[in-house]
Amino acid sequence: MWFRQHVDVSKDVYSYGEVVKLIEEYIGRLDDELGELLSQQGLPHQKGRRHANKEDEIRSAMLRERHLLEGPGFEAPDLTEPKAVKAFMSWQGEEHLLPTLKLRKYRGKITSDDAVLATVDNSSTIASDNHLLV
Repeated sequence: MWFRQHVDVSKDVYSYGEVVKLIEEYIGRLDDELGELLSQQGLPHQKGRRHANKEDEIRSAMLRERHLLEGPGFEAPDLTEPKAVKAFMSWQGEEHLLPTLKLRKYRGKITSDDAVLATVDNSSTIASDNHLLV
């Protein structure tokens, strides 16, 4: 449901790089919670890592998701085809309709200057502005 709540309803289709950026936002969805847990550790009356399990779970999830995106591929709704976007936008979270949604594996990485380097299935590398980088 996170993706459904964070897509731009005015868009008919996303570029591959835009979907990679959306996935990066998804991976960062727990940054605030992690930051709050870390700031609580610095309080004088708190000793040790009070929320160590939760902190470890968040870090582990973020690392796993980033590994998928930068490695074998992060599976997410296919937002690069208008027909698939339309079907996804009409979906209201019904579990029984999940198998009807088209998914795709995305590979990519956000560089330090927020440029998206995305690897398409045919092993070419593209930037978010769709210029071929090979």
